[in-house]
Amino acid sequence: MRRRKPFFICLILTIFLAVSACGTNQTKEGMTAENKSDIPKQYKKELNCLIFDIEHIQINVDDDFYQGYAKKIQLNPKIITRQFLGDFQEDIYVNENGIIYLEKEGKNLYIDRNSIVYLSNPEIQSYIAEKFSFEKSESDTASIHSYTEFTEASLQSEKKQLERMIQKIGIPNLVLKKCYDIEKCRYWLGIQEWQKTPVFTTVLYEGMNDERMPVQILNTSKGVEKLNASYYFEFEQKKEEIKLLSFDKIAEALENEYSMILTDNKYNVIGAELYFWVDVNQEESEYKMEPVWIFTIREYHGGKEKNGMVLQEIIHAETGKRVG
Repeated sequence: MRRRKPFFICLILTIFLAVSACGTNQTKEGMTAENKSDIPKQYKKELNCLIFDIEHIQINVDDDFYQGYAKKIQLNPKIITRQFLGDFQEDIYVNENGIIYLEKEGKNLYIDRNSIVYLSNPEIQSYIAEKFSFEKSESDTASIHSYTEFTEASLQSEKKQLERMIQKIGIPNLVLKKCYDIEKCRYWLGIQEWQKTPVFTTVLYEGMNDERMPVQILNTSKGVEKLNASYYFEFEQKKEEIKLLSFDKIAEALENEYSMILTDNKYNVIGAELYFWVDVNQEESEYKMEPVWIFTIREYHGGKEKNGMVLQEIIHAETGKRVG
């Protein structure tokens, strides 16, 4: 019987290790599932001076959500020139600051290390300046309609065509998110996405809104009359998975920031969207991408909205710390 003891000890140890391994795997899977399901579709809650009244939390990540980094893209000026100016016979000169400026038949093209600007048809530019402003609400501009869902066939077709054009000049992962229909033309707004999540940079961290969208296109029956594109990247995935804090923890972190403000004002949190934040102030060839929540907040004093003031705050989605 004594000779059989080592066998039983080994057997018990093997069973224990197997059960422990299963438990570890179940815990890991359970944490991942809990992590994703923690994000509600809407959020209604009052925390001291903050009133959360979010009808739709904007997040569209997969179950597998990974860390990554961004690298600036070096676009080919010949491809861009051919797209907008056609067969350009002159040599493309790059000055000491890396800037290219070209003009042909009233069309102007500007390219630098971080942006592309193309303009043509001064008449349509003047028309847009007169008819359209991002600061005006839709009620102020009855002749202008905005779309974020592109169910009409003409909108779908135009959206795909413009996204293919941007892809062709070398900017990947661009998604056009909104369109303003302005009688004679359509004004499109787009942003790069990675892992179904929009990407923005420190240059734009003061606020994400229509005016600050990194890609803006004015399109008419004659084609593209204006393009503004800035800070575009290619993306690489890391092995580490992103672990989002629960939305309750994120809400508490935001409330902690506002609890330090000595005021009787109330703040109504009306929007929340998950982004990747790219810090381009780093002096590196690769930029870390941080998952963050951008909150849209309205400030109220005495029950009335204070001067129509809309604020935005950025909270890190993994640490709960304020960004920027």
